Amino acid sequence: MLENLAINGRDLLVQIGGFLLLFLLLSRYLFSPLSEAIEDRERRIKGKMDEAERNALEMQNMREEYQRRLATIETEARDRIQSAMKEAMATKDEMLETARSEAEKLLSRGRQEMERDRQKMMVEMRDKVVDLAILAAEKLIEKNIDDRSHRALIDDIIEHGVRPS
Repeated sequence: MLENLAINGRDLLVQIGGFLLLFLLLSRYLFSPLSEAIEDRERRIKGKMDEAERNALEMQNMREEYQRRLATIETEARDRIQSAMKEAMATKDEMLETARSEAEKLLSRGRQEMERDRQKMMVEMRDKVVDLAILAAEKLIEKNIDDRSHRALIDDIIEHGVRPS
C-alpha cells in the first residue's frame, strides 16, 4: 500500500526517526528551558500579585488603625476639653463661693462695727445726758427758781448745750 502512494518505507522510517530525534532534542534544549522560563515568570508574577495583595491588605489594616487612633485622639481631646471646662466651672464656682463668704464676713464685721459704734454713741449720749442733768441740777440748786423757769432752763440747756458760768 505504501508503494501505491509512492512512499518509500525506508525513507518513511528515517523521517519518523529524524522527527522523533528532532522532537527529543527540541524538548530537551528548547521546550524545557522555555517551559521553565515561562513557569519562573508565572511564579514571579504570582509572587508579585501575592505581595501586592498583602500590601493592599496591610494598607487597609493601617488605614483602619489610623482611623481608630484618630477617633481615639478625637475622643481624648473632647474628653480633655470637657474636663477642662468642668474644672474651670468648678474653679469659678469655688471662687464665687469664696467671694460670697468674704463679702458676708466683711458685711458681718461692718454690722458689728456699726453696732459697737452705736453702743458707744449711746453710752456717750447717756453720759452727756447725765452731765446735762447734773449741770441742770447744779444750776437749779444755785438758783432757786420756780417750775416754769426750771423747765425753760432745761430746754435751753438741751437746745444750746451747757454753757459754763
